[in-house]
Amino acid sequence: MTDPIAAIDAFLAEHADERLADYVDFLRIPSIGTLSEHRQDMVAAAAFVAERMTRWGLEHVEVSALAMDDSDVSLAIRAFWTGWPGMVS
Repeated sequence: MTDPIAAIDAFLAEHADERLADYVDFLRIPSIGTLSEHRQDMVAAAAFVAERMTRWGLEHVEVSALAMDDSDVSLAIRAFWTGWPGMVS
């Protein structure tokens, strides 16, 4: 049986350049705060993260708007992963 920690370490090392490029792409999205002038940037950042979560195998990924008050809307991303042995989907 393969050591799961060693397998994770190997995967991370093998994909380090790809992961760094992905992080840099994410950091290029100017997702600063929840001010209305940054709304489209926040939506783009949430969509970026949601797409990655789907790519990584998470299920039922969704982005939701949470109204804090009349002028402030925050976004939440939620997903499920039922791939762990013994998990029920």
